[in-house]
Amino acid sequence: MGKRTTLYNNYLHKAKIVDFHGWDLPIQFSGIINEVNSVRSNVGIFDVSHMGRMNCKGESVKEFLNYVLTGDLLNLEINQASYMFLSNEHCGIIDDLVAYKIDENEIMIVCNASNKEQVLAVLKSYRNLNSNFENIIIDDFTDASGMIAVQGPMSQEIMCKLFNIDELNIRRFRFILIPCEGEDVLISRTGYTGENGFEIIASTKLSSKFWDKLIYLGAIPCGLGSRDVLRIEAGLSLHGNDISSEINPKEAQLERFVTNSEETLYKQAWDNIQNTPTKKMLIGFIIKGRGIPRINNSIFLNGESIGYVTSGTFSPTLNLSIGLGYVTKKLDPDSNIEVEIREKKFDATVTKLPFLRR
Repeated sequence: MGKRTTLYNNYLHKAKIVDFHGWDLPIQFSGIINEVNSVRSNVGIFDVSHMGRMNCKGESVKEFLNYVLTGDLLNLEINQASYMFLSNEHCGIIDDLVAYKIDENEIMIVCNASNKEQVLAVLKSYRNLNSNFENIIIDDFTDASGMIAVQGPMSQEIMCKLFNIDELNIRRFRFILIPCEGEDVLISRTGYTGENGFEIIASTKLSSKFWDKLIYLGAIPCGLGSRDVLRIEAGLSLHGNDISSEINPKEAQLERFVTNSEETLYKQAWDNIQNTPTKKMLIGFIIKGRGIPRINNSIFLNGESIGYVTSGTFSPTLNLSIGLGYVTKKLDPDSNIEVEIREKKFDATVTKLPFLRR
């Protein structure tokens, strides 16, 4: 038996449950294709309570986090969130995460569930080695809270109904705190699907109520299977597949998220990376035919193996098989390649990311 989120009992008998990095989570409810279509055309909800959530507090919290994160926390505004990386000294991506500036002395971090312990260990290690930051408090409140992603073109309407408000005007990567039953609920304009959407962070008690109410209001519950298809369609990387501590942001075509120009743990390595030709590069590709690319499938150019697949799926939105992968050759969009799937080579075309544009 794995760990279970606060919403587990809400859907125990309504979903197919699988192990996901030690968590018992729903892979699907009504079917992956139906769930993908619901998010693209209406609204779907996801239990993302397994994601790590921690508050970092202290007078110098911005300077503390700025040393190891790639985002510019010094210029982040209150009620603004930002996607960035926790990097090692080689500028490898330990984790990709979102930082939320609660106030001048508090920043909340939401990180991947599988990397939470490592994120905590890195932050605590740096704090303990630097006397300037010994008073920084790092509070992991993952188990004391729930997190629901509400995604799709009708997400704003259903959120207004959920909270009984007339409008919810939050810009992309901004958040607000709304009082509900005596506590503050965080609502952010964020997500992992490429659709308009929101994410809710609340107590375990309120999260359970919100889940059931959202379904009552018409939201379609969705699992990990559709979430993966949606994020690939949107060209979004998954840590452990497309990015890792062995891959830097330039290789992953994510250098735009390295905006911190201060002295950092990874600054020397990043300067070197920027001034050196990269040995591999992430690409997106579309399969010609019925083959569906899977992790570690080989990628070929003119009969030569030049790389490997990191993510692949059939996109019901595009009615195409699509994938992400790393190659050692510079390939322009519309370049022809081959992907070996089950010992058979399929023609494919390199394409710009994202696959689906909104």
